[in-house]
Amino acid sequence: MTGPLMDVRRMARGAAPVDGVVMNATVAGGPRAARLNAPGAYIRDLKGLEIRRRRGMKLLQGGLSQAEVARRLGVSRQTVSSWNRALESDAQAWRARPLGRPAGLGSDDKRRLLRLLRAGAPCCGFAAARWTLSLVRDLIAREFGPRYSTVHVMRLLRGLGFDHREPPRPRRGSA
Repeated sequence: MTGPLMDVRRMARGAAPVDGVVMNATVAGGPRAARLNAPGAYIRDLKGLEIRRRRGMKLLQGGLSQAEVARRLGVSRQTVSSWNRALESDAQAWRARPLGRPAGLGSDDKRRLLRLLRAGAPCCGFAAARWTLSLVRDLIAREFGPRYSTVHVMRLLRGLGFDHREPPRPRRGSA
């Protein structure tokens, strides 16, 4: 296979770029970051961004205009304007905030879910003798509110220490 798709696959495996084409990937970190850290790959420097925000907000507090702050730091005026608005509401606005969507279940909710799962499906009002992903999904929706896909429920259960293996079945011929 040749072409851009093959180039991307080779880059993901850590191979050198083909014909000087370098994949431009945004990676927040983790094991993929090491594979994609080829020349030209883009990895967001969260600490550096925080330092730049802090510097920009100090310049704004020092009385410089938004346009001058933007010129000195090499950012857009819209960025400096958003920093200024944030600074008016919070003096610590330069600090980095958590990335991504907030978690649907907090740690207390997860502990409660764990207790409910250990109690068993019949104790939670379900007719089935064992938990299924669909039943756990329905339990989470009923008790906590968020409606998850069964795939996400499986990820959540793995994070709580569960796995998906079936219990051993009785052998044929034994009664």
